[in-house]
Amino acid sequence: MYLITGSTGRTGSQIVKNLLKKNQSVTALIRSEKSKDVWQNEGIKFQVSDFTDRENLINAFCDIKGVYLMIPTLAESNNIIRERALIIENFVSAIIENNIKNVVVLSSIGAHLETGTGQVSGLYELENKLRNKGINIKSLRCSLFMENWLPFIKKSISSNQLDSFINPLNLLIDHVCTSDIALCATEYLLKNNELDVNVAVKGPEKLSANIIANYLSNINNIPINSNTIPKEKWAEIWKSMNWSDERINLYTEFFECINQSKLIYDGSEIDWFGKVNMTQYIKTIQ
Repeated sequence: MYLITGSTGRTGSQIVKNLLKKNQSVTALIRSEKSKDVWQNEGIKFQVSDFTDRENLINAFCDIKGVYLMIPTLAESNNIIRERALIIENFVSAIIENNIKNVVVLSSIGAHLETGTGQVSGLYELENKLRNKGINIKSLRCSLFMENWLPFIKKSISSNQLDSFINPLNLLIDHVCTSDIALCATEYLLKNNELDVNVAVKGPEKLSANIIANYLSNINNIPINSNTIPKEKWAEIWKSMNWSDERINLYTEFFECINQSKLIYDGSEIDWFGKVNMTQYIKTIQ
């Protein structure tokens, strides 16, 4: 039985589908009963668990041979850092108490950095808390998600402008599609071993805002230019989305880290390359 956290999200939902196609038994770890609606008639088991409740989480991890771990976004949390730390401690306890040896972690490029990376610092904490307790993990240090461009891509068709928090606009950065992340996670889950490894999960090409704008122009046969969103506008945009000050600060630090070319791999990783390129992704959403 494989336990998948984030089973209604971009990567987790696809991992569930991948495992079911391979006739594997799957438990979806969810935080509310309403999340069951996503998986009606799919033949999977559910565990509803409060991630901040240690005993509840330990019980949810019982009789599991492999687990896919991801920290929830905590978008509505009043104290993201404190709640994240508690969830990480509970994940560690649940794995130790149930003696789970096959652990795949959704992590990020830059997760070797303790500070200065915004929300990625939580993944540094997760990786190190697990390893410091003697738990071997397969840490998938993913590059930037192609899907993060979705709202800007959709807006670009009418505005002829692709907005970008990333500056300079020609800055080349590894990107990956979440469907490829799910393939990588599925592959490592099915290895069923105690391997301890960092995996750099990348797409087939590095991308910049300029390159993506050019792809959009060619696909839609209209001129689309890239445009930098000034840093002084970031907080205003995120406040309009009802983000907390804490979340705004974390994302500000995250994009500053990217723009200063500090969000990088540390060389300890083995490369895993997905096949979906940005042109293919754009065509699936238009």
